[in-house]
Amino acid sequence: MLYSLPDIMFHRYILFLFATSWCTLGMPILSTEDYGDKLNSMVKMLHDTCVARSGVKESTIEETKTGKFGNDEKAKRYVHCVWTSTVISDSGDIDMDMVKEICPPKIKNKAPKILEDCFGKYSDQPTLENRLYEMTKCIYKSDPDDFIMF
Repeated sequence: MLYSLPDIMFHRYILFLFATSWCTLGMPILSTEDYGDKLNSMVKMLHDTCVARSGVKESTIEETKTGKFGNDEKAKRYVHCVWTSTVISDSGDIDMDMVKEICPPKIKNKAPKILEDCFGKYSDQPTLENRLYEMTKCIYKSDPDDFIMF
């Protein structure tokens, strides 16, 4: 699939936004009031896009923020949308250079490793959607204090 320059720029901006938020927002390192208008609008845009694509309920997303992962297909689609709109390609490649580059000092050394370790643990999943959902559960279990779901 070929993307236009605006599509590529949008995906890179979303990648930056997500990796920044994944590395800094935590449970909660920063409250939404600390994000600033621009970051809040981008998180909301990604959230709204993935909710629309997946049909997931807000209550389901709120549950995942506290580590309550069910087996909801819509939640899996939402998580897949968030990851593939940001730091993981549709073919399942992680842009680790970008993740490492934008992580704040507090978690710069642990976040990329947790992501990579959890992603690697679930390579046997039948679909990328399942793999990313299992990976996300693993990330929560590995570091619930710095887990991010929006």
